[in-house]
Amino acid sequence: MGTCGMVGQIGVLTGWMDQMGSFGAIGWMNWMALILVSFVLPAILTWSIHKLCLKGGLYQDEDLKLEI
Repeated sequence: MGTCGMVGQIGVLTGWMDQMGSFGAIGWMNWMALILVSFVLPAILTWSIHKLCLKGGLYQDEDLKLEI
């Protein structure tokens, strides 16, 4: 999504507000699921895929460095 990365989370929050009416009505499980799916899970998946690509020889750590 590029620079619009928070649009999904904002959409979820507005959907919750439409259904539940207030932030107080949103349960802690909903908040934990949003944090898990939006931030934690992508970080873990990205790291895991990176490690698999390194192990598979698709690229090396030095390939990711910028020389200025």
